[in-house]
Amino acid sequence: MPKRILILDCGPGIARVIAEARALGYCAIAFSEDDATPHTQTANEVRTGECLDPTQVMHAIEERKIDGVFPPFGHCSFPAAFAAKRCNLPTLSETAAALMQYKHVGFGVLAKREVPLIVLRVVETAAEARDAARALGLPVWVGADETYSQTVVMEVDHLDDVPLAFSRATRHSLVKTAVVMRPVRGRAFYVDGIVLDGTFHLSGLIGRDTGEPPFRFDRGLFAPPALSPRERDEIVGVAAKALDALECRNGCVHVGVIMTDEGPVVMDVLGAPSALRFPADILVRAHGIDTLANALRFAAGEPPRFEAASNRGAALFWIPARSGVVTEIRGIEEARGVPGVEEVVMELRPGDVMRHAVDCETRDRVGYVVATGDDAETAVRAAKQAINLCDIETRPAYS
Repeated sequence: MPKRILILDCGPGIARVIAEARALGYCAIAFSEDDATPHTQTANEVRTGECLDPTQVMHAIEERKIDGVFPPFGHCSFPAAFAAKRCNLPTLSETAAALMQYKHVGFGVLAKREVPLIVLRVVETAAEARDAARALGLPVWVGADETYSQTVVMEVDHLDDVPLAFSRATRHSLVKTAVVMRPVRGRAFYVDGIVLDGTFHLSGLIGRDTGEPPFRFDRGLFAPPALSPRERDEIVGVAAKALDALECRNGCVHVGVIMTDEGPVVMDVLGAPSALRFPADILVRAHGIDTLANALRFAAGEPPRFEAASNRGAALFWIPARSGVVTEIRGIEEARGVPGVEEVVMELRPGDVMRHAVDCETRDRVGYVVATGDDAETAVRAAKQAINLCDIETRPAYS
């Protein structure tokens, strides 16, 4: 009898999780507010309910005789952990899930444990955001209080622009609060892995290309990043220290770190595997470690697999596009012909309306390129060559 894994609907990325679960021989049970949602249709079953209500999640676990709950990304993380814990299933602890949910809560704990952190202030109004920016000194970063909302961070260098940044941030926040942060300059990384009985097991490090201000989001990802043994140990060490401080004893984790001239600084701590999608694509190609499969094994109470099956370079870069109505798309086949390119995905079609990419949501509407090579530098070079061949012609939307 295959184990039954409950997969909460936290966005289109769960289609990949459902496919992975079925490939591993599990029975995938999607839990969604709408049983007609397109990305849940490949599940073995779909159970309707409110993903943010832990009581409804618990009822689904009991009714469908669930053996494990896949650790979701975003707002669903805490309800899933709470429900799984109450039903005696493997999960991130409720305490860790609660502390990871909001920056101002978790970072308060991390500061007391002397974990190197970004300096921030939580704000509830645009006026408070202006005051915080004035106190911290311009420029500042403004983002949602929810930890996973690193995708909607805006750099502001003028006080008059703070209200706009605050408005953007709170649109992505359930509690309608934002954080104003002092910028941290350096190289950005993700640290991915699983904590088992209090010990952090590394799946891999991923380098990040966050592009130019004012909008801070990933334009590209690559692995393994070029780091000295000391830098690698410091980055992994500060991530492990943060997880220990947040009382994370078991669970899939994804930690954002920036390496400054003074050392590593923690930016985000998430209780989810590789943010569900793109970092997982990089790690499986670079090291042969499938973080989504490991998250499913963890949920099912089975041992994850950390043995690296390969040591290659892998890169994923998103295709840039100008705002407007798409009139023509050229160069896709030429991009696919670049040596090392494994995948070119174009989401746009002629007639689609594209607006300027300001966060991961708008970025993902365009498409991306995945490349591999003997090392990360080779893979990045191939991916960039390919995206430069992709030409998306647009006309003004109101012409």
